[in-house]
Amino acid sequence: MLDDDWLYTDGLVRIALERRNKGNGQSVTATVKYRDTNSSFGGDDGWIVHLDGCFLQTSRFRQGDALYFLPRFTYSEPGGNGPGRVFQSALFPGNYIEYGGRVVYYAPVANKRAYLGAGFGVYQRDYDQNVASGAKDRSDLTLVPTAHFLVTNVRGSKFDFHMDYRYETNDSNDPLEDFDNHLVSARTVRKF
Repeated sequence: MLDDDWLYTDGLVRIALERRNKGNGQSVTATVKYRDTNSSFGGDDGWIVHLDGCFLQTSRFRQGDALYFLPRFTYSEPGGNGPGRVFQSALFPGNYIEYGGRVVYYAPVANKRAYLGAGFGVYQRDYDQNVASGAKDRSDLTLVPTAHFLVTNVRGSKFDFHMDYRYETNDSNDPLEDFDNHLVSARTVRKF
């Protein structure tokens, strides 16, 4: 909510296809949604199509390890630009195509009770949005190296503990949109 009013409403359909190939999980998820932007915020309505893949190979380099390839594609029609905007940057930029993916590797340590991981992601996002520096269309390249620590079955329970670090660097042809982020997260996951 923004100013006690909804920014937008989404209706969506999601389909996930999953299979195992020689014990390795593979999945593709497709999400199609329509975004209805509140006219008070001057945005555009439109379709968003999002495709995610997850391809796993286990015991590739050593017994018990895991190598993930996670491709991603997004097509987004709705934009956040509307009439009478003072700033060039949209409230929530839309109207873009994004593609890329990441690779993550986990190696077992401590008799396979814990795993150390490292990954790297590359994402290209091309907007149909003018930028303040005078370029016609905004284009962003985001690089995301990651580090991971995972403990399985904490103290004999059905809980796993995850700790992750991500460094995000965004290189844009709009200098106002360049950024570097450091993100650290910790979470527990219960297995059923």
